[in-house]
Amino acid sequence: MAHKTLKDIFGRIIGSIDDDGKTERAYNEKRQYTGRYDRAFDRTYDKQGRTVGAGNLVTNTIIGKKP
Repeated sequence: MAHKTLKDIFGRIIGSIDDDGKTERAYNEKRQYTGRYDRAFDRTYDKQGRTVGAGNLVTNTIIGKKP
């Protein structure tokens, strides 16, 4: 499993992404789950399971921006 830490321009941690090869799961700076990207369906989902959009938009679930 790969782990990526996301930082803002000041070097502060804003979140992280865990990638198991099939799914990328996103977490905010407090390690709270924010959403996932499913490679099989090429869709991104928020923490409630609602579709965010097509493609990998998982970082948008962390920072809260709509595509």
